[in-house]
Formats: sequence, structure tokens, C-alpha cells
Amino acid sequence: MKSPKFLTIVSMHKNTLVSFEKEITGMFQDNVKIKLYCFEDETVYEGIDGDVILISNYKVFEQARRYIKNENATVIIARRTLSEQGIKKIKNLQKGTNAILYNVTLEMAIETISTIYQLGIRQINLIPAHKDMNPLPNVDLVITPGEQLETTVDVEKIDIGSRILDLSTYMDILAKMDINYPILEEKVKLHFANIVPISYGLDKILDKKDQLASQLDLFLQIIPNGIIAIDSSGIVTIFNDKAANLVHKKPSNVIGYYYETVFPDLKFPKVLSGEIENLEELMNFGQTSIVVTINSLKIGNEITGAVARLVPFQETEKRQHRLRSQLLGKGFVPKYHFFHIIGDSSSIKKQKKIAQRMATSDASILINGESGTGKELFAQAIHNYSPRSQYAFVAFNCAALPEQLLESELFGYVEGAFTGARKGGKPGLFEHGHLGTVFLDEIGEMPKVLQARLLRVLQEKEVMRVGGDSIIPVNIRIIAATNRDLKLEVAQGKFREDLYYRLNVLPISIPPLRERTEDIIPLFSYFIQDHDITLTEEARHYVESYPWPGNIRELENCANYLINYGKRIVEPIDLPIFKETTVAQADNVSSYHKIEQEFTYNEMLILDILYQSFLVKKRVGRKRIAELAYKRETFLSEQQLRGYLTSMKERGLVEISQGRGGTTITQNGIRTFLEMNK
Repeated sequence: MKSPKFLTIVSMHKNTLVSFEKEITGMFQDNVKIKLYCFEDETVYEGIDGDVILISNYKVFEQARRYIKNENATVIIARRTLSEQGIKKIKNLQKGTNAILYNVTLEMAIETISTIYQLGIRQINLIPAHKDMNPLPNVDLVITPGEQLETTVDVEKIDIGSRILDLSTYMDILAKMDINYPILEEKVKLHFANIVPISYGLDKILDKKDQLASQLDLFLQIIPNGIIAIDSSGIVTIFNDKAANLVHKKPSNVIGYYYETVFPDLKFPKVLSGEIENLEELMNFGQTSIVVTINSLKIGNEITGAVARLVPFQETEKRQHRLRSQLLGKGFVPKYHFFHIIGDSSSIKKQKKIAQRMATSDASILINGESGTGKELFAQAIHNYSPRSQYAFVAFNCAALPEQLLESELFGYVEGAFTGARKGGKPGLFEHGHLGTVFLDEIGEMPKVLQARLLRVLQEKEVMRVGGDSIIPVNIRIIAATNRDLKLEVAQGKFREDLYYRLNVLPISIPPLRERTEDIIPLFSYFIQDHDITLTEEARHYVESYPWPGNIRELENCANYLINYGKRIVEPIDLPIFKETTVAQADNVSSYHKIEQEFTYNEMLILDILYQSFLVKKRVGRKRIAELAYKRETFLSEQQLRGYLTSMKERGLVEISQGRGGTTITQNGIRTFLEMNK
């Protein structure tokens, strides 16, 4: 069971405070706990605590605001009304009747008169009176909201009952305290049935209860936004606190006025006239951009008014982001921050500082570095340090898929765009990254056709799905990464020059591990933390002096190897890199004693793995080759394996497919392998 919410109530007089407490407790029961502050008993001067504060009227608010401790507290100014039964008692009084409105104080008497007039009773003349007034004005009728009249004068008395909170005040409390409406639905509707809402004309309220009941549902649905409602004559009937905050006007200066005098730019006439049922436009109120949606209110075919919903443009952007994420059904939350980038070398410290400064910008970033240096780690840290950190971080490897699949993943597609397209289509990763960051790894591998489409995303901030004809606006920050020399690729015509300069606005260059040798041992210690592993002095020297062609990824793989190797004290011979380098340096130390001099041990091992895969009709990727080599006690880094395969492809021994197609041995490779193993 959830803990009850706390509501703070502030008033000038104690009896008002007690009345509010009794009424709210009756409505919310155990769902709300109440704190009370009052000027009459001086509790206000001790300071007002609370996150949601209900204040009896604006005059009290002006005096109480300096004592509110929480400057971010939500303030609700109470709007009070009268019961339908009480209003009926004075509705049919003869026109021109003079009557006293008697209350505890002059201020409260004036407030009650104002409420009666707002509810449409204007045929009688009401004179304010209170208990300290002596003598009372000489009239034949006294109207009182539940107060005892202390007088010996024989006059007719009409008790219309205490003023009670209007429905819109309860709705504000429900919304701002995040109270679940359904559990209180029956009570709210019962309250609504027994009061005359201050927001409507009396004739419509008393005679058209069904109309109000239908409008209640609409009101409850849209109350979290700013609401401005008018009746069929154009008089403002509802103006909630959210709207007041957005347009910087007080409800007392809006409710009861014709909308033309307070909101001349709102296009209510088009809706009231029936020209259109609803419209939406972006308007500026001061420095705030607001999306205004106006809908007609109808009973049957009769237009009875209109309601404008006001939503800050920024909130619509956030809502759009949430909806897009739900449509995709997936997301990626980056876990790395700048403190995860380990190293005290001057080179890595310099790049971290540069990256932190760049994180606050929205310009594109191009990260350059060898494979395994931590380009994605930098990208995640930049995102988490940026103003976009609360939104999605979408990472994608441009070399992972063939061109056709790459296009549909990045840009999405509409239903029927191609054979096998998902029913209803699919949003692309650029849509998923709306308001956040899209990280494009290995950008140099992107086909030139898609480079042109990416350029449009960067220039126009919009995408078009594959097979579609509509433009979808996106607000994303691009971080790209590559291990290639893109400037050379541009010169060779392999990469678009205009895209290169669009991406390379803020460049970052991550140094390879061999250029930051002082960071090797701290990184190694980080990878083996929580494991009882100690390097001997010789092993430590070997780790520090090794060139680490696979960079940090290779170092992490080495650490994982030792964790699973199981030795507590590690000698150089226990290191996978020691085994690899000694084998590579040996001329003929191999089980393949017939290998000719132009083939290395590792190349023959790779050919063996590919030949065995050929026999069972399977393709294998680099990761699987590395795993099978490891089982034969040979450690191959990703960088090394890529180099071996590229060299073997150039000699016609293997065939490398794009994306996840894997690698296969060619007929030439099979003949060579079998010849070497006769």
C-alpha cells in the first residue's frame, strides 16, 4: 500500500482552516495527510512546509508566500462555490431585494458575495456584514453561509450552507499530488452532483446536469495541462493553475471575462462557429513556446463551448520521444561516464578534457582511433555528460550489415517497402534517438549511397523511411567513430567530402595503448580486480613492453584469459601474448613441420579452422575463429586476426563476406592447405 500524500493548507482564519481540513479529509480520507498553517494562531510565521500547498485565496497567498520554505512548492489557490441546495434558496428571490450577506469577517463576506454573483445570481442587492459590525444595516433579510447570526433583531434568515471547494480545485489537487483518480471517482462525481461549479453559469448548471457530467470526463483527462474553457457566448469559465503559470495571468483576471479581452489571439471563433471541430497551432506566450489545441464542446449537435489545451512545446517533444521509444520497444542506456576512462597519461587526460568541453555542444563529433582504443566508451561518456543525457543513446556499427539492411535499420521503413517488411512498418534508429545521441561506429564502412542520406539528416534534421513519402523531423546529436584515415578516404573518392566536414566539426583522437604505456598496468589491474592474480616482475615488464596491437580490448582479453587460467602468480610464459610472440618468432616450431617459409603458424592454424568448417558446410566469423584458436592454446587479437585474413584474402586463400556472412576457405586455400599437410 502506498504511503499517503501530504497536503499543506494555509488560511487567514482558523475556522476556514478547520472547514477545509474537514472537507478534504472527507473526500480523500487516508490518501492524504494534512498540515495546517494559519495567520490567526501565528503558525504561519514559523515557516510553511510542504510540496503542495492549498491557500484559501490570493490575498492570503500574497502574505504567506514569504514564509514558504520550499521555493519549488506547487501552490493551489482555492476556488470555492456553494451547494446547489443552498443556491436554490435564493435563486428565486424577487428582483431588487436588499439583503445582508453575513460572515465572520468583512473579507469573507465580500468573498461569499463574489461567489454568489459569479454563479449568476445578480437580481438581488447583497450588503456585506460581519460579527464585529454593530449595528447591522437595516434590511428585512439576512443570508449566511452557515454562520450563527448574533442579533436580537427579528429578520428573515436564509442559511445557504458553508462555501465548499469547487471541482476544479479538487482536480488540481488530484493532478499535482499524483493521486489515482479512479479510486475516488464516485466521491468526486457525488461532489460534482451536489455543487454549483464556479466555472459555469447558473442556468446551465441547474438545468443541464447531463451536459456537465459528460464534460467532467474530458476535464479529468486533460487537467494536467493548461486549460482554458469558454461557454457558447465566449465567456471564460475554466482557467486552471497550469494555464495561469504558462500565460502569466491570474484566474481572477480571466474567469468571467470574454475571451476576446484576455486572449484575443486564441482562435475560438472558428471552433464556436462550427467551421472546424478542432485546431492545433504553436503560439508564443512571453518567452515560452506553447502548443495550443482547441476543441469544441457539444451536447448532441449543439456546440456549448470550447476548450483550449496548452502544452509547453518542450513537453510535447518529450512525449514524442517516449512514444517513439515505445514503438521501437527497445533502447540502449549508456553506462559509461568519464570516470570510467582509466589512465593518468597526459595524452588520455588531454582527450578527456577536450571531450568534456565538446559534450556541452550539439555539434557533431568524430572520434578517431585504432580498433580497441575505447571509442564507444568515449561516446557514451560524452552523451552522459551532455544535456541530452536523459534521452536515448543509440549505438550502431556501420560495418555490421549489408547496405540494404543497413538502410532500413537506420532510416526505418513503411509497410510493404520490401518483401518481408514488418506489418505497420518500423521506425529507424534515427527516430529512436530523437532528442538523444546516435553513435555511428566504423563510419568509414558506410556505403556512399547512405552517406548522402546521412548528410541530409545532419543538414535538415529529418528522415524519410524506406518506401515512404513523408518527412519525419528528428533532433539528434551525431557522434561518429572510425579507425580509418577519412581524409585519405576523401582524397581517394571513397568517402564524401561534404559529409566528412559535417562529421568532423569537433574531432577527438584517442591515442593507442602503445603511446600511453604508463596506463597499461592501471588498466590491467582494473580488469583483474576482485581476483587474486599477481604478475611477477618479469611478467609485469613483459606486459608493459608488449606493443598491444589490439589496444585496450586485447589487454582486457589477456586479463580474462588469466582469470580463467587459474594461476595466482603469473610468469611471462603464462601470458597468452608471450606464447603468441615466441611462436611467431620461431621459424619451424609448429605441429605443421611441412609449412613453407611464406606461411606463419597462425595462418596455417586459421586455414585449418576454415578447412574444418568447410567440411561441415559452415561459415565462421572472426569471433568464432578466435575462439577455436584459443581452444588450441593460441590467442589471436581482433586486430591481428583481421590482418591475417586480409593478407590471406589477397593471396586468394580465403573469401571474406560483408557483415555477418563470415569467412570461407577458397578452392585455392584448400589445395594449399592439403599440400602443406601431405
